[in-house]
Amino acid sequence: MTSTTEITSVDRKWMQRAIELARRGIGSVEPNPMVGCVIAKDSNLIAEGWHRFFGGPHAEVDAISRMDAIPDGATLYVTLEPCCHHGKTPPCTDLIVRSKFKRVVIGARDPSTKVNGRGIEILKSKGIVVSVDVLAEQCQQLIAPFSELQSGKPYVIGKWAMSMDGKIATSVGRSKWISNFRSREFGHQLRGRVDAVMVGIGTVLADDPQLTARPKTLAEIKRIAARIVVDSKCQIPLTSQLVKSARSAPTLVATTNRANPKKVAELMDLGCIVWMSPSGDDKVCIPSLLAELAARRFTNVLVEGGGTLLGSLFDAGALNEVHVFIAPILIGGKSSPTPLLGLGVDDITTASRLIGLEIEQLEQDVYLRGVLKTAGKTVSAR
Repeated sequence: MTSTTEITSVDRKWMQRAIELARRGIGSVEPNPMVGCVIAKDSNLIAEGWHRFFGGPHAEVDAISRMDAIPDGATLYVTLEPCCHHGKTPPCTDLIVRSKFKRVVIGARDPSTKVNGRGIEILKSKGIVVSVDVLAEQCQQLIAPFSELQSGKPYVIGKWAMSMDGKIATSVGRSKWISNFRSREFGHQLRGRVDAVMVGIGTVLADDPQLTARPKTLAEIKRIAARIVVDSKCQIPLTSQLVKSARSAPTLVATTNRANPKKVAELMDLGCIVWMSPSGDDKVCIPSLLAELAARRFTNVLVEGGGTLLGSLFDAGALNEVHVFIAPILIGGKSSPTPLLGLGVDDITTASRLIGLEIEQLEQDVYLRGVLKTAGKTVSAR
């Protein structure tokens, strides 16, 4: 940890509060990062704020605007290094300096090339005491989607419902409904805060999904997600719900040179976006597709399966986070599909481990959420 003063339990308390505030921006601020800010003097809260929507005031501006004057000795706590460049808003470093703060506590450094330590150095050059990397792991996870986008990839969230014996459907492909109503509500909330929902062609042919967010309240829909179908042969029916609604909700079909040109033209005439994989093989190149989605500023991509697509993403090291709903049922069957196909790992010691695991009971279902890191192997999906 880089620091010029000792970090106290009070500092951690206020940074934890700033993290809680930052999370309120989920689904509203992307492709910007979620950021929270607290202004406090010792144990006394003075003001707080967060980045509320894309293009809106940054967290520091939001917090400072909520007070008439800054008491001498107040500290500004912010989850992300203050910006130091002109974008949609002026530099936050300028405002902090003008506000005459003597100390600033920062959770994580800004990975963007426009900042990346410059904000910290500017504050120090003005005589401000700066402490960095306070509750760093939590603050870095807050900005993980933003960080991925800086490296040319979206943040990929895998989601599936399965039985206690690890099956996502029966041997004849039936999966409605493995999870209960409350679990499905959670799934719709996820859809309502991401930029895109991705499935493989097998899911489309089996379920004819809409892939739209239908949560309990409209307020839970933060954005309208694009629908993405990984479909190397361009098999998606013109009569499918996704194609029929393509003009009201963006629908992107990722395909290859195996696609019939006439079918591609028909999909485009019906309002679909057709993206051709540059790979010379007969499968959609996963890294190339993810790079295309990042170029379109898709920050968070929710992948709802099935096992072939999720397995390809897992093998490619592209899964960042997983949400799993486990129902108290047993399905069995050697041919019943599981969530992750593909190559998998060769040894338990190389298995991906979830960190920051959260577990919740939704009536009889168990809901697990965690972040993972994995090593890439393969690069394509059907």
